[in-house]
Amino acid sequence: MLQGIHVPLAENSPDVVEELAMLRSRLDALLAQSAQELQIMRSRCDHLRRTMDGIGVSNSHFRARAAACEKLSSLSARELEVLKAIAEGLSTKEVAHRLSITFKTAVSHRTRLMAKLDIHETAGLVRLAIAAGLVPLEA
Repeated sequence: MLQGIHVPLAENSPDVVEELAMLRSRLDALLAQSAQELQIMRSRCDHLRRTMDGIGVSNSHFRARAAACEKLSSLSARELEVLKAIAEGLSTKEVAHRLSITFKTAVSHRTRLMAKLDIHETAGLVRLAIAAGLVPLEA
C-alpha cells in the first residue's frame, strides 16, 4: 500500500476506480521521468568520457567525475532517486515518505545501492553523488 493513501477495499464505486487509475497514471509518469533522467545522466557520462579521451584530459577532477558517473550507471532509476535523496540529507524515513514507499523498502534500496557501489557509509554515498554532479556542493 502506498504510504498516506487509504482506499476502501470494499467499495468498487466509479470514484474509487477512477482515483486508482489516476494514481497509477501519476506513478507511471514519475517512473518514466526517473528513467529518462537516468538515461540523460548516462549520456552525459558517455559524452564526458569520450571528450576527455579525445583531448587527453589528465585533470584529476574531471577524471574523478567521469569515474563517479561510471559507478552510478549501474544503478536503477529508483536507486538513483534514493541516492539523490540521501545526498540531499534525507533520512531513510524521509526517503520512504518522499518516494511513497515503506520504510523497509527504502532500507532495501539503500542497502542494495551501497552493495552495488561497494560503499559502506552514508558519507561515502554523499561524496559519490557530489562527485558525479547528482547533487550540487553547497557552501
